[in-house]
Amino acid sequence: MPGMAKTDFATQLDELCASHRILAAEGHEDRTSGHVSWRDPGGHGFWMKRSYIGMDEVYGPEDLLLVDFDGNVLEGTGNRHHEWPIHAEILRARPDVHAVGHTHAFYSQIFAATDEPLHPIGKEGAWFDDQPKFQETCSLIRTPELGVSLARSLGSADAVFLMSHGVAFTGKNIRECTMVGIYLEAAVKAQCTLAMTGFRYKWPSAEDARAKRAQTRTASGIDNYWNYCIRRDATMRMASARRD
Repeated sequence: MPGMAKTDFATQLDELCASHRILAAEGHEDRTSGHVSWRDPGGHGFWMKRSYIGMDEVYGPEDLLLVDFDGNVLEGTGNRHHEWPIHAEILRARPDVHAVGHTHAFYSQIFAATDEPLHPIGKEGAWFDDQPKFQETCSLIRTPELGVSLARSLGSADAVFLMSHGVAFTGKNIRECTMVGIYLEAAVKAQCTLAMTGFRYKWPSAEDARAKRAQTRTASGIDNYWNYCIRRDATMRMASARRD
């Protein structure tokens, strides 16, 4: 790949595979639905999971496809997910974004159907300001037109909730995108759980939450969380292999 050594390129594809497995273990699994993409460094489009396998079944490059921005499969074997326009149009609209996730995380689906704003409840919530909600349709984002509309709703935010559908989330690299997905679902779960208690509650001010965000949402912090998730993934895979 131009501008990227083969070893670096292979490492990024390995991280893309790991991102799927990590997100599956963190509440984003939904049978064979859900996918993460990475912008191709050669400018050919983006790499994403092939369809008909679960996020927890993405093990190597053979489970990935290179898809161009018009939805054509350029490399890889297997079927392309119908919702490829989510990735194509967000990556087109956001040159600062190099990885995009779309999942049907359970609490995010519930939250997406509400008019409630996202509040910094729990430590994960401090990572975010309120995030937009796409309410044009709950159907699959199967056309470039819907993808453009979704990207417009996302704007410059980290993520966008899709009404009664799920969530799309972003990062400037695969690691950040993965952690945004994990932390967003955890933040929404905390807010939904607190609302169910019936307790009176309050949350930190926006300024206080942003100060905490500056302490925790750092490149070194993301690398630390990512490395833990990789170690846990390896332990889980070894345990599974021993059972087999």
